[in-house]
Parts: sequence; C-alpha cells; structure tokens
Amino acid sequence: TYREHRAAGDVITYALNVAQDRLDLYQRDPGQLDPEAVGAYVDARDAFDGGDLDAATKALDALDLLPGASGIADQTAYLRAAILMRSGQAEEAKAAFGKLLAEHPRSPRAPAALMCLARLARSARQDMAAKIQLEALADRFPKHALADDALGELALLARGGARGRRGPWTARAEEVARLAAWAAVVAAGILFA
Repeated sequence: TYREHRAAGDVITYALNVAQDRLDLYQRDPGQLDPEAVGAYVDARDAFDGGDLDAATKALDALDLLPGASGIADQTAYLRAAILMRSGQAEEAKAAFGKLLAEHPRSPRAPAALMCLARLARSARQDMAAKIQLEALADRFPKHALADDALGELALLARGGARGRRGPWTARAEEVARLAAWAAVVAAGILFA
C-alpha cells in the first residue's frame, strides 16, 4: 500500500527536491544570475540539507545583502519557508509558503511549496486544506515529479487518511496509491541510474 512505501517515498521525494532545487537554479538565464548570490544560496542550501538551520538562516541573511539576490528571490523565499517548517514553526511556514506562491506563482519552487503546505495541513489534521493544496499541485503542475506524490497523498486521504476512516472510493484510491508509489520508485531509479 501507499502507506508502506511512504517512508521510502519521503526519502526519494526529499532527494528529488534537493536535485530539482539545484537544477532550477542552474537552468535560469545566466544573465539574470549573480555568481556571488548563487554561491551564497548554495551555501545556505548545503547548511539546510546538513541540518544546520542557524547557518542556513545566516547564509540567507548574507545573501539578502548582495545586489544580485533578487534574481533568485523565489528560491530564497522557499528555503526560508522550509527552514521555518523544519524548525517546527508551522504557522509561520504556512504564511511564508503562501507568500511565495502569491509573489511567485510560476516559480519552479511552487510545486514543492504546495506539497509543503499540504504536509503542514496534514500534520495539523486539516485534511480538507491538504486536499486543496494537493489538488492544486496535481492540476497546475501535472508533469512535475511531485504530481505523483500529490496523487498518492490524495489517494491516502480518500481512504480516510492515516486515521483509518474509509472513503467511498477505497479500492480505486488504493490502486492509484500503488501506481503512484511505483511510478515514484521507477522515476527515481531512472533519475539516479
């Protein structure tokens, strides 16, 4: 079931998110990027990935002082929101992800922001809010790597979530969850092969 693949899927999702973040950064128009700002962002991301949230925050604060920081404002906003989320500041993280989506709706980080909002809602047992975010992710970004994760999460919610309620489409939801989990595994195998 999807729940059994969830732990492995979270690791794969995180690895894909890290890779996608770097790819999004390097696919931007080089004329819009300041090498010093990119270096500072990479330092902040490395600190975040290493679990040093204070160092990541300090690196982002230093990045904000650089003249070329505006070229990657959406990515720095995403990383700041992710720091809030990881540090347990759920309400502040929701506000920061919401602001990112409002100010940069076409950002390459928008799908990850929607997934984070959904996970924050699920952790607060707000299944309807999570469903809205997951549907937005799957509808607005159907070809993004996180779209399959969103469909799997939606299937889990249709089943009644982790709390054991069973929805009316249980059999179909379980099938969609299995397919989404396998698709993520196959995609990760192809991506990292």
